[in-house]
Amino acid sequence: MEHHANYVLRKGSRDIGKHTLEGTRQGMAMLVHSALRIIGRRGYDLLIGLGIDKAQQFAAMIQSAPDFELTSQPVLNLLTYRYLPAAARAALSAPPGQQVSPARRRAVNLSLDSLTESIQKEQRAGGKTFVSRTRLESAAHAGQVLSVFRVVLANPLTTVDILREILEEQRALGERLVVEEGHEFGDAAAAEVLEAI
Repeated sequence: MEHHANYVLRKGSRDIGKHTLEGTRQGMAMLVHSALRIIGRRGYDLLIGLGIDKAQQFAAMIQSAPDFELTSQPVLNLLTYRYLPAAARAALSAPPGQQVSPARRRAVNLSLDSLTESIQKEQRAGGKTFVSRTRLESAAHAGQVLSVFRVVLANPLTTVDILREILEEQRALGERLVVEEGHEFGDAAAAEVLEAI
């Protein structure tokens, strides 16, 4: 099939209407149309529901792990979290009736940002699993912008076992990198980080 598209022709242009279904646009609508015809509304309802359920299961796994912190509750199939070793959790906690100083919170979170970025790079380089990362403002950390892992659970073949393996790999990387990179989360480390800023 070939159709001449007069509106495309200008000096130096070529008539791509002869060779594509959508004239000057790519044939992306065919992908959507085909997927809707093959999978259908009920199929997409099932896939979206599975993604939301897996995100909620993963969030529960993260919340039950003492060395991870869920940084955003899943609304659909997306959530964020970070590795939070015991020393960092302790440094971000205050006795009842007291608060962690803003300087200490900032210093600990900056060290955790560096750790998160290192874990994500090592995980990607390892090639076994992949989790992206992003930066987001955290109300739980006085509006500080944090580096966090970002997961979108859209693949229906992702299992709870796979999600568990991801956390185990991140935990192992985190434990190793805390030692190798010398991450400190106490008062001395907070003062050192703040002096460097």
